[in-house]
Amino acid sequence: MCNDCHGKVDKCPVCQSTMGSDRCLLAEQILYQLPARCKFFSYGCIIELLDREMLKIHQNECPNRPIRCISIFCTKDIAIERLAEHLKDFHKCGGPEPLPHTGTIFISEEIFKKDLCWCWMTYFCVDGKNFFGLIARTVGGLWYAWVYLSSVRKEVAFKYQFALSSHDGHGKIQFQGHCLPVDEFVVDEMTRIDAPAPRLIFDDSIVQSFSSKANPEKLKVPGDGNLILSYNVDICAMINDRGNIPDAIKHDYGGGGDNNVQYSNGPNEMPQHGSKLNMWKL
Repeated sequence: MCNDCHGKVDKCPVCQSTMGSDRCLLAEQILYQLPARCKFFSYGCIIELLDREMLKIHQNECPNRPIRCISIFCTKDIAIERLAEHLKDFHKCGGPEPLPHTGTIFISEEIFKKDLCWCWMTYFCVDGKNFFGLIARTVGGLWYAWVYLSSVRKEVAFKYQFALSSHDGHGKIQFQGHCLPVDEFVVDEMTRIDAPAPRLIFDDSIVQSFSSKANPEKLKVPGDGNLILSYNVDICAMINDRGNIPDAIKHDYGGGGDNNVQYSNGPNEMPQHGSKLNMWKL
């Protein structure tokens, strides 16, 4: 009986004796001679290997290993190689966008009046690896921006630069850091001020001063209380040695969002709104 099932069974299903905690070494040796399948078989992996050490190596880089979706309202576990497809199909995230990428996001001023959570996602692809730039506002008026790396190979690391520019061209804030592995940093964690990973952090006053007023007629969107904020993302370097990643990061016009949910004033609820056509569904 495997370790997972052992804890769920009180009596032996054959002889009805009370289950003990002793290991059957003979059974272990016999089973060890049989191929073992990848623990992510339920997510679509078909790999079976006799060599247990090779199996461990495979499981660390299995393209079917599950990760938490980066949409704050989605609790699904998605195979890492299918994250971009999931975001496109279920959360209206477009792309991939070319790099360096300069884009604009459309923000309703209602988020300042009602103190709402909000988030924007942008998708990039470099050397077959997927990147996701996020800009998020939490209740209280703090904003965070960072870039996720969604890669099958864990040892690959990249640097990114994230910048915001004022509408008059006279103001700019930027941050350069290491892209964060999507399977190590969940979005809930990243939208806390005490998150272990560095990010670009700013507040409502920066957004309001950097933004310009949206023209409803030109953009063909409802309402006149909307803002346009410009941003720039670039993936600027690759680091081959994972040992160079700082300890703070180690622990083992484009964009999109989730237009299936509404704005929320909950502290850990951050709905995502994608295109300019659905941005104002409050």
